[in-house]
Amino acid sequence: MWLMDDDAEPLPDSLQGLLRYADDDTAALANLKVSPDGRPQYIHRGFFDFNSFGTFVRPVTEDDLREETLEIDHASFVGILINSDSVREIGFPRKELFLHYDDVEYCLRLRSTGKIILVPWNLILHKEAAERGNLTKDLFGREISVVPYDKLWLRYYGARNSIWLRRKEMSRARLFIFMVRAILLSVAAQIITGIREKPFRRVRFILSAYSDGLRGRFDNEKPRRILYG
Repeated sequence: MWLMDDDAEPLPDSLQGLLRYADDDTAALANLKVSPDGRPQYIHRGFFDFNSFGTFVRPVTEDDLREETLEIDHASFVGILINSDSVREIGFPRKELFLHYDDVEYCLRLRSTGKIILVPWNLILHKEAAERGNLTKDLFGREISVVPYDKLWLRYYGARNSIWLRRKEMSRARLFIFMVRAILLSVAAQIITGIREKPFRRVRFILSAYSDGLRGRFDNEKPRRILYG
């Protein structure tokens, strides 16, 4: 089963190149995602590190891409070719993990059925439509993404699902430190960048996302209610 987003574009040999490495020990195969200009999108293929206070997927590096094939922990749902035997064993992705990190959770399960193999020389184009229209701003020496209010609802799922996954994989002490840090940075970012555009709704929105992730609450209509109710 070959999965991809609607902003992906396979090349003529993208599928054939993956099938060369299909075997019974492999749960999934993945193309290297590249931008339309040919630049590798490193962050979409990588290795799990749930102790990190940053992203919990450590991206592949330029050195990794020199290998003919590379065993990885995670590949996003753009160009991942999944063994149907693995799907029969572990089921489908969790639909309640809408939009963000459903691929991370699924890859955690996939690895229990076999290897996930990246084929670096075999490419699939990814146009990153979700990032268009976002600006960046410096906050406490860090560059953050400034999301327009009409696109802010998308951020809820990333925060909620990230915390839900970390709760399962992190120690309680590290999770507590991570949450305090993440909430403070998120709230500060919303206040500073959106002070003229419903700041209190923005803060409530952020706190709800982290709280729902910690408690395992999956109400995918909630962010719209908070922001527009």
